[in-house]
Amino acid sequence: MTSIGKLWQQVIANKPRNHRGHNVNFASSAANAFNAAFEPLLPTLGKRVQDLLVEFPGCQFDLEFVFPKVSYDTDSRTYVGRELNLNVTYNGRLIEGHQYFLNEARLSALALALYFAGLLVSIPPPPPGMPDSPKILVLDDAVIGLDMSNRMPVLEILKQYFAEWQILLLTYDKVWYEIVQLQTQGTSAWQCDELYLGQAPDGSERPVHKPQGKGWDYFLDRARLHLTENDDRAAAVYARAAFETRIKKYCEKKGVWVKFHTDPRRIEAQSIWDGLKYKVNNELGKTPTSDPDYPKLQAIQARFAPVEMFRKIVLNPLSHSASAAIARVEIEGAIDEIEQLGKALNQ
Repeated sequence: MTSIGKLWQQVIANKPRNHRGHNVNFASSAANAFNAAFEPLLPTLGKRVQDLLVEFPGCQFDLEFVFPKVSYDTDSRTYVGRELNLNVTYNGRLIEGHQYFLNEARLSALALALYFAGLLVSIPPPPPGMPDSPKILVLDDAVIGLDMSNRMPVLEILKQYFAEWQILLLTYDKVWYEIVQLQTQGTSAWQCDELYLGQAPDGSERPVHKPQGKGWDYFLDRARLHLTENDDRAAAVYARAAFETRIKKYCEKKGVWVKFHTDPRRIEAQSIWDGLKYKVNNELGKTPTSDPDYPKLQAIQARFAPVEMFRKIVLNPLSHSASAAIARVEIEGAIDEIEQLGKALNQ
């Protein structure tokens, strides 16, 4: 079986340098062979594109590929009919110049659907008993032009149509990374990693790797590392990051109500901490002592007072620029107490 790509390479290779002999016939034969293999794929490709577009909001278009067929023109001495045109119809009406009419989100969705459909059509499942072809998909910030409602369908498409592929989803968007991490946690199919640009002791640049699953406990490890290096302020900042990361994860998992702000980035850690304490105290008051969850709630509640103390005397003061007379043992106590809180919340 000859691939479409190889057939096209034969078309290019058979472009005649002159019109002597059978050179024009060879070019025409290569073009006809390409057309015969390529044109029957277009209905399948169009159906695939439409199936994928349904996943995106507001993209229920009808598509038609218009392929004039490749041929060799002796007057211009070049191949003509090399383009593949796309007609887009919405509610039974052809959208003239759809590339100018549709907004960026719909054009991006259309481009992604075309790309995904091309991969699915060009690399079909192997025949029974035959080994599978290597399938790798790399998306480097491919959804950067989409809003969040249009980004989520991409994850669903990857899950539904590319489950057997090796997928590399790369992004500089921290919010998008965290959303993907939340959507894919609990499954071994995905591995999330963060890479940062760091600096070696000799001044050279080096990558800094933060692997998946190293959230609040990763920050605690960093806090202890800075403490051994006598960098108290950095130790406190990492301890505070561990505390905030852990309570956020618990609040999300348990559906804790938090003081609202239109900008989610401005929801303060105090509001999250207050919401967590309120929920635990409220549930503890309604849970019978015989309930298996009662001792778990008690263990969490027992951490409230010591965490509050260390937040006041260690975490908040050392996170700011003003000098603070804080003993090393207090920083160690804060780190240990946050670890105990994390363990209690994990129960």
